[in-house]
Amino acid sequence: MTIEKENNFKPAGDRYRSFSAD
Repeated sequence: MTIEKENNFKPAGDRYRSFSAD
């Protein structure tokens, strides 16, 4: 996982779920 994605999922837990499902 790149830092870019980390920053995206850090602020929004819902987004993190999306990445996990993806």
